[in-house]
Amino acid sequence: MLGTSRGIIPAGKRLLPLILLMAASAPIAARADDGLVGVRTLPRLEGAVEEIARTEPHSLRYGVPTVVAITTDATKKLLAANGWVPYLRPLDEKSATLTFKKAQQGLYVSFTQGLGRPDQSVVYYSSERVTANVPFPPDATEIVFDENRPYLGCIAPVALDATLDFFRKELAAIGWQPLTAADAAGHWPNATLNETIENGARAYYTHADSEGFYRQKPIMLTPDRWQDRRRYPGRTLCVAANAGGRFRDRRPAAAEAGQGLARRRRFQLGSPQDRRGRDGGTCSGA
Repeated sequence: MLGTSRGIIPAGKRLLPLILLMAASAPIAARADDGLVGVRTLPRLEGAVEEIARTEPHSLRYGVPTVVAITTDATKKLLAANGWVPYLRPLDEKSATLTFKKAQQGLYVSFTQGLGRPDQSVVYYSSERVTANVPFPPDATEIVFDENRPYLGCIAPVALDATLDFFRKELAAIGWQPLTAADAAGHWPNATLNETIENGARAYYTHADSEGFYRQKPIMLTPDRWQDRRRYPGRTLCVAANAGGRFRDRRPAAAEAGQGLARRRRFQLGSPQDRRGRDGGTCSGA
């Protein structure tokens, strides 16, 4: 009886494939990732024809019977109606690629002309991870954001106090906590958290490692009075940026940089350091 009967597979051989199948499938369930949007769940323009052969887990493309300029404008409106907020990345103002954020998810959208068909266009969706999430004020305009630093610059359509309340609540809701003097002293002995800001204040926040969020150096949020009240009455200019470099180098406070932002043309930040989102941040209010 050392052999086996016809049609009967030894238990060890029968169970091995099942065990391997279970081991291979288990990580798939564990990979569910709220940080990346499922591109196939995104809205598409009327008449869209998906190029299924090129669809991947985090990207897809589809064609539509309109020229690129019309397709671009229609896509902006379509995604905005679905809750996606457009922004520009620092030093990327002239890029034809559109960037959007919705909660902790990011999305890149680009366009090309249809192959041999100038009357048609192709839309590309690519999901992107926001590794340094900070909230956008509701209905903010002129948003400049770096999803990896973090860096945020925008104009909020409400006054200073309301904007400060928004950031306090929404930063806490996504895990940012006020940086205490004791915590700062343990990591940056030369840091000063109690600066006096003319017509304003300054706050620092820190964020620990968590699911879908990589640990960041502290950000600095500084409210002060908006200088150009005639142009933006009752609005708030907001800039929140990585404060780590400032702690390290003891560079001057960045309130002046935020005032410079108000004097620059649309989407252009006040200094090369600010545009890279490296050192300081200002939130100026009317």
